[in-house]
Amino acid sequence: RLSDKYTIHYLSAAHKPEEITFPVQYKRDKTNLYAGLEGIKKRFFGQNLAALVLFSDGNITEGNLPQYAVQDLLETSIYAIGVGDSTFKPDQAIKHVAANDMALLGNTFLVNVDVAAFGFAGQTSAVSISHAGKVVANNTVSYSGSREDVQSLSFEIAADKVGVQAFTIRVEEKKGEHTFTNNVRTFYVNIIDARNKPPKIFLNNLF
Repeated sequence: RLSDKYTIHYLSAAHKPEEITFPVQYKRDKTNLYAGLEGIKKRFFGQNLAALVLFSDGNITEGNLPQYAVQDLLETSIYAIGVGDSTFKPDQAIKHVAANDMALLGNTFLVNVDVAAFGFAGQTSAVSISHAGKVVANNTVSYSGSREDVQSLSFEIAADKVGVQAFTIRVEEKKGEHTFTNNVRTFYVNIIDARNKPPKIFLNNLF
């Protein structure tokens, strides 16, 4: 038996690792596999994680793409088993956001956004970034002819206010989408005024 050789953990990975009991009750209204996998990595850090068996219907409603969470699990075998409702549900989702944690006042900083679409082949959607209730950047995502697609967009944002600033990304809502909750994502950037830093004083070695 497998349990004679290994310690087996049964965990929910829809949001964060939680011990589950059988029969399994699916009560969450959102699925964030990225957060679940990140939590598993932290929980078993430094341990010999032999394998990870993931049961999922593949419908991710929030969070980054799960492949970003498993890039450093190269020594662990991962097996994905598809289960659940096979009904295709059209949807758009912000899957990944990459931006520096800090920026200098008066400069600009780049924001890279991955947008996924299911069932909107050949269509376009407006994508915007807002700050303090005002749109500061716009772009358009154009989906390929495939039923499932992921496209990357880049934005250049002006760092014009000191402090930790909240920026909100929005993907245009389309009729027939399964949910709109994953069309919005907020990220934060700490904008620093380097001019207020005291000057550095360099002393010659006198000895």
